[in-house]
Amino acid sequence: ERLNVTTLNRPPTPCYHCALPVPAGKRFNAVVLGETRELCCPGCQAVTEAIVASGLESYYRHRSETSANPQSL
Repeated sequence: ERLNVTTLNRPPTPCYHCALPVPAGKRFNAVVLGETRELCCPGCQAVTEAIVASGLESYYRHRSETSANPQSL
């Protein structure tokens, strides 16, 4: 993604798995519930892909909060 004034003023996209900010210029994605979702790191990408591959994708449909991250524990 090219950085420009619009990009710099936009709030960071939250990671689909843990809600931490997705770093600018990073591309970690996974398809969940038929849509490509942005993730913050290869760890969240791996966990998300494992959840989907295990047939547990409904976890994302039914969760009421994002996953806890180390800072919040």
